Amino acid sequence: MLNQNFSRSLIELLPREIIRAILANSEDPEELSQVEILSYLPPRMREEIARSLPEDRLRAIPHEWGWLARRKQKPPLGDWRTWLVLAGRGFGKTRTGAEWVRGPTNQSDCVGRSMRRLGVKLASWRYPDAWDMLMFGLRLGDDPRVVVTTTPKPTKIIRELIADPTTRLTRGSSYENRRNLAKAFFTQIVRKYEGTRIGRQELNAEVLDDVPGALWTRALSKNCAGAGKRVPDLSRVVVAVDPAVTSGEEADETGLIVAGRDYEGRGYVLDDRSGRYAPIEWAPGSGHAVPQI
Repeated sequence: MLNQNFSRSLIELLPREIIRAILANSEDPEELSQVEILSYLPPRMREEIARSLPEDRLRAIPHEWGWLARRKQKPPLGDWRTWLVLAGRGFGKTRTGAEWVRGPTNQSDCVGRSMRRLGVKLASWRYPDAWDMLMFGLRLGDDPRVVVTTTPKPTKIIRELIADPTTRLTRGSSYENRRNLAKAFFTQIVRKYEGTRIGRQELNAEVLDDVPGALWTRALSKNCAGAGKRVPDLSRVVVAVDPAVTSGEEADETGLIVAGRDYEGRGYVLDDRSGRYAPIEWAPGSGHAVPQI
């Protein structure tokens, strides 16, 4: 008879033939929810589990998040400040964040304008400065935290969160929740976009750095990297300036590059001093760049 507290995961009860059936269906047993595992069990085992549970717990199975959540939908262990869930459309991001926010806590999560738990969708925020103000609000309790659930976009905030050592990152694709999504979603939408650039972002949750059609991609830059190598004599050196039309913290950068060409026609980027400058700052800088090199 099973212990009604279910201290052991259901996956430990799976016979080998059931695990093989799960794998044959292109699913990972370790990633399934408890309810999804139940669906693979033979009727005899499901009946045994049902008999071992009190009636109130049995009725709660279709609604209790502990049974419904897949592994990636459960909060990470350890010490973290931000849980960043970058996942594709239909993964279950919104439910994941909502269940974590309303999860058990010993005190009210919000008092006045200060918070202990907060869930947000961040990549499409129009005013990124609001994130800083939000962080000032996480100041109550022993361990205030935030969960960010979003389809990834290569924004400054998302990049900073990924690099932050206090962030725990969970990645997931639309395919991981396929059994709970409409078949039409996959036959019409997914088939149309899978393998495309927008599909990589919206379905596979990839952070796409390169601009479509760009002449200079990150991959190309890595292959041509020559840091630390001796630069030969150059036949020509130029300073290229691409000024931004505004200045300030959120303005586009002013491109300020020093490049040269050797006598065999190969090009070299000698320095990159791009940044956010006012005209009075980048204009003198461009004139001083070559002599300093």
